[in-house]
Amino acid sequence: MTVASNSIILSPMASQVNGSNVVFEEGIANFSTSLYSKLDRTGNEFISPYSITSALLLLMLGTGKTTKNQMKSVIFEYEEPDDIDHGYKRLNDELLTRTAKGVSISIANRLFARKGLNLLNTFSTKATTYYGSDVELLDFVTEAEQSRLTINDWISKNTNNIIKDMIPKGVVDANILVVLVNAIYFKGTWKKEFNKNDTLQRNFFVKNEQKLVNMMYGEFDAKSGEDLSLDCKILQLPYQGNQISMVFVLPNSGDGLSELESKLTIDNVDSLVKGLKTQKTLIRIPKFTMTS
Repeated sequence: MTVASNSIILSPMASQVNGSNVVFEEGIANFSTSLYSKLDRTGNEFISPYSITSALLLLMLGTGKTTKNQMKSVIFEYEEPDDIDHGYKRLNDELLTRTAKGVSISIANRLFARKGLNLLNTFSTKATTYYGSDVELLDFVTEAEQSRLTINDWISKNTNNIIKDMIPKGVVDANILVVLVNAIYFKGTWKKEFNKNDTLQRNFFVKNEQKLVNMMYGEFDAKSGEDLSLDCKILQLPYQGNQISMVFVLPNSGDGLSELESKLTIDNVDSLVKGLKTQKTLIRIPKFTMTS
């Protein structure tokens, strides 16, 4: 299987959802595909719907009835869970158990509030209990720059020093009441690693034109398959421990990515993955680095 397109759809896949939390998890999955469909996909895109969801749900703790109902209707478009906060904690705790040798995951939330802001105890307690988010008071009025550096240092620490200057100068000032931050860090080693000596230049489609790029190569047993209705190939590569994997979806046509993306829903993505079979697979994947 040759994975070649001007974008690659990446999805860290968990195992089967816990039955008692299925409404919450399906809601988050549907929101993720809805969010992806709204992106202006003119090039390579890299997003974390789960990170965005974490921040929105934490924010929702502090909203009143009208705003809360509006937010819930967007995040949980089809069915609302009985207990959203408990559902988040269950999913978050479950994801954090998926570490293994060669696989690291950390998920952190934090609220930075302006000194003097009176936050309700019920809000602070729920933020800590369900979202693991303490509230740190900062002086946005007289120490705006130091506050910005404090927030950026927290983000850097919780992303293994990868994201160092998230908030640029001038953003934090006396008008800010609360800064809400979510940081997710993941690093994984393939269960079956590619041989570096087998990386060769091959043609890759970039904006419907072929371009020579370095391609990782391997031929081994992997979960793969093809879907005729979506006219695409699918490949699932697990990380060590078999608890998390990356899923590649490849249109059969070099210019078929946009059409494929327009057809993807959480239901057919789920069907694509469930329909894969372990078989000898020829794999070529472009080496890539993305920063956003």
